[in-house]
Amino acid sequence: MVACDCFEYPVVDGVLLLSLSKGYGGPEERYQPYQALLAASIHYLQKRDQDGLLAWLRKHIPHIHQMITGTAPDSYAGFIARHQRLFDKAFALALQQDSRWDVLGWNEERRRGSRFGRPMTALLSTRAGVELLSRLHGLLRKPQDYWYFQRWLDGRLARTRTALSCWPVVSPILSLACGHGIAETLIGHLDGDAEIVSVDGQITNVWVTKTYVAPNATYIVHDLSMPLPFADAHFGMTFCSTSFQEIPAHFTFASEKIRVTRPEGVAYFDHAWWWEPRVSPLRAYRYCQNMIGSPSATARLLKRAAGARMVYSTPLEGFEPRSIPWSPTWRECSVDEESGPDDLARDRQPGIGYSFAVAAERPRNPSLPDRLTNLYRNPLDPAQVAISPVPHEGEPAGMMAEEDRRRLELALHNREAFVLPARFAGHMRPV
Repeated sequence: MVACDCFEYPVVDGVLLLSLSKGYGGPEERYQPYQALLAASIHYLQKRDQDGLLAWLRKHIPHIHQMITGTAPDSYAGFIARHQRLFDKAFALALQQDSRWDVLGWNEERRRGSRFGRPMTALLSTRAGVELLSRLHGLLRKPQDYWYFQRWLDGRLARTRTALSCWPVVSPILSLACGHGIAETLIGHLDGDAEIVSVDGQITNVWVTKTYVAPNATYIVHDLSMPLPFADAHFGMTFCSTSFQEIPAHFTFASEKIRVTRPEGVAYFDHAWWWEPRVSPLRAYRYCQNMIGSPSATARLLKRAAGARMVYSTPLEGFEPRSIPWSPTWRECSVDEESGPDDLARDRQPGIGYSFAVAAERPRNPSLPDRLTNLYRNPLDPAQVAISPVPHEGEPAGMMAEEDRRRLELALHNREAFVLPARFAGHMRPV
């Protein structure tokens, strides 16, 4: 337990549970009930009953219990396959229950207008339909259908790594809204000795990153709409990816992130994106979105939060892999409060996202580690890439499943995307 004058915060498996409540809501909270875990952790740890807490986790949050006890699947891909089935079922149950409020879930209006047809959507609003759907998903959906899994293979990882290399990686690093370990993987790739503190409001994300990506990082569960629990100017780099738009208190989050970054460091906002609907009745994360409406508005907010530091932006058009290196076109955001910046004139165009960096120094030309640079100079050889196929049990040596072949082909095509975590898939291994 970590105590202050007003509360005791439990530490579970080395993870500090620092929030009183995640506070975002949404159906996914039924799958990973943070407040229940916080209360149970305090209840059992005050009595020094670790076995009681583990039994509670095994009953109520089994996927986290498996990661803590080392009984989860060995590979990230294997975990996602199991996790997705459990999550889909919990999500569908939540939508079925929340439809009683008429405007949320599979309500009558949505059933009438659904492209799936009224009988199918009516079935989804029943408990039996939910059970059927979860079983069907278990047969049809693959790990790459899950949004966190897609991020490793859709080209964004390579772009982020290249853009990030425009600034020095200086420890300690703060990874905010760590998700499933994008920052931890990239930073570890650019500087294997970097000290990383990883923070997220979703408990599943914290344990996934701890288990499959960066077991030696420091982990904290914290509501990122609240002030950060760190001293001023403590971190050499602070990082978040695709998450800035999803933090309800945008200005607090940006200001706090910049506050804890050293004046000579960089606060990096990776892949900011824009969501049109203000209310999304079928969204897992949370139903009501207060996402900023455009890149220009995001730039203006960051300029206000940055104070004397400069804000730079680079557009990110699409996520498809490239056969040649991508070079970020960083531009200084000289944003007028009354009008949008000229360099962000393509606001709201489909497929256009932006990354932002708040820094004291201008970005340098992106650099690549030696083992990546060699790939530009020499013909592509599967033996050189950072993943190599390992046959499934019972398969002849050198044989691969079709999906594995597709992933390897994607990695070969995208010459920068050799940054998958070591435990990405049980039949692939780092070389």
